[in-house]
Amino acid sequence: MEGPPVPVPDSALPPKPAVTAPAADPAAELPTDPELPAETAAETPAEPPVDLPPAETAAAEPVEPVVPADVPGVVKSPRPLARPDLDIEAEAAAQAVAAALAGPETVEIKAADLPSGTRVVQLGAFDSPEEARAEWGRISGRFEALMAGKKRIVQEAASGGRSFWRLRVSGFKGVEEARQFCAALVAEGANCIPTVIK
Repeated sequence: MEGPPVPVPDSALPPKPAVTAPAADPAAELPTDPELPAETAAETPAEPPVDLPPAETAAAEPVEPVVPADVPGVVKSPRPLARPDLDIEAEAAAQAVAAALAGPETVEIKAADLPSGTRVVQLGAFDSPEEARAEWGRISGRFEALMAGKKRIVQEAASGGRSFWRLRVSGFKGVEEARQFCAALVAEGANCIPTVIK
């Protein structure tokens, strides 16, 4: 069924493209004198640009919304929820890193609690128990694999009228294991002497 053509309203047609003047080629306007070098010809000033009437803009006509307001559906774009103040995943990752850097928890025992003849190694003698514990932290950080499962002993002793504190390590099955432990530390420049609890 063909009938007379139906007129299309202007608002349904796409906007007309803006009319602009073609860009002038500045090199085409330069005088070409075979006597002048190319560099000098390029420095010759070009003619001033010609004023053109302003181009038509598509924004001049009011734009109708894509979806009319009377169509059912989303009236307002949903807004995402605000981020929490605390990033739970970042906090968990930070705690895991801190736990990994802290290493295993140090267990300290008293020398009096060990039976006589127990194999231990001595890492040094210090002027205070705090210095001895600080040295344990330094050595256990440096030799983490060797210190795994070992226990710290900070034992007070006296000699020549003054007190000092021995830093010892417990957790060896026998004399051979204690000697191998000390050999590994001494090879890396640390002090270590196998001994026994008396």
